[in-house]
Amino acid sequence: SSAEALEGSLVQEAASKKWWQEYGADAAEASKRLAKEMTWEEKARLTSGLGFSWDKYNPREGFFAGTVLDVPRLGVPATNAMDAGAGFRTTDGRIVGTVTSWPSGLAASTAWDTDLMRKYASAIGKEFRRKGANQILGPSVDLARVFRGGRNVESISGEDPNFAAEQTKAYVKGMQGEGVSCVAKHFIMNTQETNRNSHNNIATSKRDLWEVHYPPFVAGIEADLAA
Repeated sequence: SSAEALEGSLVQEAASKKWWQEYGADAAEASKRLAKEMTWEEKARLTSGLGFSWDKYNPREGFFAGTVLDVPRLGVPATNAMDAGAGFRTTDGRIVGTVTSWPSGLAASTAWDTDLMRKYASAIGKEFRRKGANQILGPSVDLARVFRGGRNVESISGEDPNFAAEQTKAYVKGMQGEGVSCVAKHFIMNTQETNRNSHNNIATSKRDLWEVHYPPFVAGIEADLAA
């Protein structure tokens, strides 16, 4: 319909518009100028978040999984970050039944189709954007090295680092093309869920890191991953 076409064009316009460019030709230049113009209070405003109580894994009503407040005086928008594993997280009872349950990252990657991965990420990005989120806490790109890893299902990487790198590039392109920034996760070598808050798999060689674990994260950076 014409209404849907108009909505689509507005979303695309928002995705392509870079608010920070009035402060500099590139992001590094703009950030330096913005930092000089900010007060200490405004800088502090950007170093803490709202929305989630990690002691009880309990989100505050009306907030995203993570929210960094805006700086209206300088036109800096709020960061509204949301999970991720199978679509928009239902952190608020009022949105239960209004979100899409997407195939998991692992399921999507089993198609071995980077174009499909890009379309998958783009479709999720459209939903996130329309629900007010401008950052997704994903993709998860850790390699599946421990078969009992509880979060293997979230990862788009599977077991092969070269495959993982191509999938990551496609996902980032699709998601950020909708104006939703990506945050690659989790930590490198975060391949087990047991004692996840106090332990990690750190016993490895530099060769193993560069040949196995780093490639999807490097690929994300090369694709202009936000974080």
